[in-house]
Amino acid sequence: MTEQHRPDYIALVAALRAEFLPTSLDALWIQMRGHRYNTTSLGVLAQAVHDARDLTYDTGDDLRAELEKVRAELAEVRNQAHRDHTEHQQVLRDKTALTNERDLLKAEVRELNGLLDQTSAARDRFRRERDMERECRRVELFNAIHPVGTTVRYWKGVREGDGKTSTTRTEAQLLSGHTAVVWLEGVSGCIALTHIEPVAAEAVAS
Repeated sequence: MTEQHRPDYIALVAALRAEFLPTSLDALWIQMRGHRYNTTSLGVLAQAVHDARDLTYDTGDDLRAELEKVRAELAEVRNQAHRDHTEHQQVLRDKTALTNERDLLKAEVRELNGLLDQTSAARDRFRRERDMERECRRVELFNAIHPVGTTVRYWKGVREGDGKTSTTRTEAQLLSGHTAVVWLEGVSGCIALTHIEPVAAEAVAS
């Protein structure tokens, strides 16, 4: 039948298959099979029912199984996305905690450095005060024992050899608040008491 090749005939077969269950199509075919070879529109309908009935009826079970598989995969993807999101959030929280801990440690380091600076400054001040006190005692002791005019042996540079001899022309003094010195006859500048050695009277007489 030439009419079955028309697009509207194909649409009719598809509509019948979509509308009727296989058993309904069988029942409809029983009623219309006498009109199958009729050349009228009724014959076309009967042929369409026949063709729709003879085609294998697809219940869609395979499609449902595939759909369920896709749904399961989609659910797994969503679950994985949720796990990834949760893990990412945890990583962000851990990073924030580490950043805060780092900042706290930096603050502690700055505080410790400040304390070290204060300690170093206090230590330097203590050493200066201690050295000044020691030099002051050295000045007092030298002046108490050795009056002006005392014969001494001195060294202007490194204290090596016998040194040179002179006499004091001033009392010992604290120079610039840190070094005990004395001025000698015939010597320019002052000499630190650490480089002065008084000469015994008997050694001078000899």
